[in-house]
Amino acid sequence: MKILVADDDAMLRVLLEGLLSQKGYDVAFATNGEEAWQHIIKGDVDIAVIDWMMPKMDGVTLCRKIRRTALPRYLYTIMLTSRNEAEDVMTGLDAGADDYLRKPFEAAELYARLKVGQRTLERINTLEKALTDVRTLSELLPICGCCKKVRDDKGYWNQVESYMHERYQTVFKHALCPDCIRKAPKVTGLVA
Repeated sequence: MKILVADDDAMLRVLLEGLLSQKGYDVAFATNGEEAWQHIIKGDVDIAVIDWMMPKMDGVTLCRKIRRTALPRYLYTIMLTSRNEAEDVMTGLDAGADDYLRKPFEAAELYARLKVGQRTLERINTLEKALTDVRTLSELLPICGCCKKVRDDKGYWNQVESYMHERYQTVFKHALCPDCIRKAPKVTGLVA
């Protein structure tokens, strides 16, 4: 898990490097908002810990830019700042920060918030993979043009009903459409 720390305070960067490295995180640093943005657009950062007050681009502006941009993957952001009024918290979260941590902070609270970020990202990744699978399934479902059987992932041909039930627990209620009733009245015994 790679964490970007964007803060212009050199002492805080040293402190965070020690705390995060100790827990096995890969850490990158930026001293201002523009530098942080350059790290972010590379797409190799998982969580960004962003100071509110930085030169070149403040943390609120950076959060807004992150949320307006179609990044390759979701970036979990934590606003880390000495601004601690309720209005400041709302401004930071409204700008797109996922979490808000006030300075000075306890290491245990930082670790807990990073774990929340990790869980959130894991869930997002799981959901994105499932969505990709569904899109692939809807785009590439091989179906026989004659008997209408569907080929599963193992290469076996199944009735559509069996395939859908096994995969999605779909239950089918069979009926005949008006066209089929008109085409085969002798077989069905029905008259259109």
